[in-house]
Parts: sequence; C-alpha cells; structure tokens
Amino acid sequence: MMRIYTLLGLAAALAAGQYLETTIEFLPGTEPGTPVAMVWNSTDNRIYVGDQYDRNLAVIDGATNDKLAPVVAANRVVALTYNPVQNKVYAPSENSDTLAIIDGATGAVTFITAGGSMTDICYNQANNRVYAMAYGGSTVEVIDGAADTVIAHIPVGYTPQHIVANPTNNKVYVSDWNDQNLMVIDCSTDSVTVTMDFEENCEWLCYNPQENKVYCALRMNNQVKVIGGANDSVLATVSISGRPGYMAWNPRDNRVYCAAVSGDYVAVIDGTGDSVVAAIDVGDQPAAIAIDTAANKAWVANFAGNSVTVIDCPTLAVDTTIAVGRGPVALAYNPANGRIYTANKNDTSVSVLRESLSVGVEEGSNSQATNRKPEPTIVRHVLMLGLGTRSGLSHNPVMSGAVLLDVSGVKVMDLAPGPNDVRALSPGVYFLFAPGTSNQRPRTTTKVVVAR
Repeated sequence: MMRIYTLLGLAAALAAGQYLETTIEFLPGTEPGTPVAMVWNSTDNRIYVGDQYDRNLAVIDGATNDKLAPVVAANRVVALTYNPVQNKVYAPSENSDTLAIIDGATGAVTFITAGGSMTDICYNQANNRVYAMAYGGSTVEVIDGAADTVIAHIPVGYTPQHIVANPTNNKVYVSDWNDQNLMVIDCSTDSVTVTMDFEENCEWLCYNPQENKVYCALRMNNQVKVIGGANDSVLATVSISGRPGYMAWNPRDNRVYCAAVSGDYVAVIDGTGDSVVAAIDVGDQPAAIAIDTAANKAWVANFAGNSVTVIDCPTLAVDTTIAVGRGPVALAYNPANGRIYTANKNDTSVSVLRESLSVGVEEGSNSQATNRKPEPTIVRHVLMLGLGTRSGLSHNPVMSGAVLLDVSGVKVMDLAPGPNDVRALSPGVYFLFAPGTSNQRPRTTTKVVVAR
C-alpha cells in the first residue's frame, strides 16, 4: 500500500478558486437552515436539499443553479432518495412517522405514514420499491413505488444505521450499531433471511455492482467487511485505521473510496483484490464522497476542514483542495453538467463546484486556440480565490497581485486570497487578472459573471 502526500503548487492553488462556481445561500424558516442531505433528480435535472431541523426542502435548478420554489415536506429530513422510474423524490422524517413523496414533474407532495424516526432510505430498482429505515420502530418500511403505499414492515435490529440495495440479487442490506450485525432482506418476500454477526458496531454501507459485493464499515474496529452479494458470505476483511466511514464505488476503476474519519485520509480498496491500494491525505474529518464518473475524480467533503478535496482517480493523487462553507456533510453529483453540490451543514448554504477545465476563460502569453467553447465562472456574493491549506501560499506574488477588471479594463477590486465579497458590484461580466511570474506561471485572465 502506498501513502500519498500532495503539495499544491501555485498553478493548482490558482485553479482551486475556479472550482467553486457559486454559493447558494438559504433563508432559514422558508428554506433549509441546516442542509444535510441531497439527491439529484435525473429526469428534471434538479437537486433536492434536506434540512436536519426543519421541514423545508430546497430545490435547485441543475442547469442554472437558481433556487426554485421550496417544498414543504416532513420535518427533519436527513436522508433522500430518488425513484427514476416514477420520477419521485422520497423525504423521510427523522423525528416522526411521516414520509413525504414529491412528484418531480409537478412538485405535488403526498404524505404517508410509515415507521418512526426514519434516518436512511434507498431505492431498489429490481422491484420498484423504496426501503426506509425506521430507527424509532426498529423496522424497515417498504413503499410501493407506483402506488405510494406502505406494503410491509420488516423487523430489524435495535439500532439500524444505514441501508443499501443490491438490485442484482433483489436484496437490501441493513447495518445495526448496538446489535453489531448486518441483516439481509430478501426483497422478493420482504423478510430478513440472513443475519451476519460481526461482534462490532456496523455502520456505513456501499454496493459494488460490477463485483456484486457489499462493503460494511466497522468504524470502531477499523475494518471493512466485504460480503458476496450472491451468497451473503464474508469474502474479505480489510483493515483501515482511523475509523472507516462513508464509502463510494467508482465504476471507472472498480475501486471503493472509503473515508477514514479520524485519520483524515481516504483509503482506496481494489474491487477485485479486496485490498487497500492507496491512502490519500485529504482534509479534516472526511464525511462524504462523490464520484465524478465523467472526469474520473473523487470529491471528498471534509467536515471539520470546511473544504472539499478533489482526487484524480487514475493517478490516485490530490488535484486540489477547495474552501467551501462551514461543515460540508453531504455531496451530490450532477452528471448532466459535471457539477458537484456540497451541503454545508453549519453555513446555511450549498456550494456548487465544477472541474476546473470546465469553467473559466483563460488567456495567457502562451494560450492556444481550442475547439471547446469556453464557459465563464459564475459567482454570486463571493468570489473564492483558492489557495489550498498549505502555509505560506498567502504570500505568493501571483495571489497578491490578482485584481478584478470591468469590461473596459478598469480595475474595480483588488482580490485577496480566499473569499472576496462581490455583493457591491453590479451584475455583469468582469475579468479576473492574475499577473503570474516568469518562472512559475504565465499571466492569466479569467472571465467572471457576477449574478444575483
């Protein structure tokens, strides 16, 4: 196993600022005040954002980043799932027995009664059913995707934690913290058929459809169990120090990326060999991972670091670390345009990120023509000039000389490393000019659109 440490160069530092396309701010009381859950609606290209303490779901237009009318759903939504067959979003309540079902086309909301305190939910495409984990009732509630009715209550463990579907074998897996086991639900009968006792607290789950494997993180034991989806037997035990947590499978390289929460790194598990092939340092307390399959990158939300780390999966190296809002806790990937959405739990906002090659118009002394139509960087309220987290970068001459120009070339603002408040500027087109240095980087000019 190799441990990878990445030092950000000046070029990567400047590019980091252009990963942040915009920040969408919410108004507590009518919109999420504590955003903690997100899901992408692939039919209508919309992102839904759940609130840990309120009942308002934010809806973001995936094409424009505009906020649409919020949806009044169940109270305290900490998990969301999407049914692409019916074009519905499911929003369970963490502190009641109410499940809100949102019609993606019309926005109409249907409320049904299910188990109490639902904290996780998944969609099983094999039978067009939704499985909601009811922590309060120690059950899994089964919802018919077409009829919007609860058709079964499946008893599970005392403290169920997370749930994941295996559509290949028409199964659902439920991890339990106190009972220290993993339960397997046969979705053809909607009953528990296998209980796997691990004698350790079971938490996060991930499914690999290529290998037909389920991964179960035993956080306190610093292990990940690899289970065969066909016969529900343990195939391997992978040691990961630093409390393994959230996991995401990348179909491009058939690897599972696992956040080591207290180790501040991401362990990369080979999907075929079931071994750790790399440990990549990220920010403080990695809490969520999203895979950008088009760019073949893993985006890691660092909760205590208030940042997102971008990992280049072919090289297993860090591209950059991007400053976002406080407490990023959940991510959503929009493959329609390559955007990543970050729910900032402690900041009442969502950060919208894009891979740097997709945003910004750069012109330098050595610029060349390209057939790709360039896109401007769109900002609202804050223009982030990113530097990563390494000491000393705030003093580099490229950053200290950056300015914002209007369309006539007149300087309207000196830019500082980090966030720059642009709310006083009129909406319109501007240009970010960085003088560069002869030895390290040519000068660059990046088109910026300030929007409201």
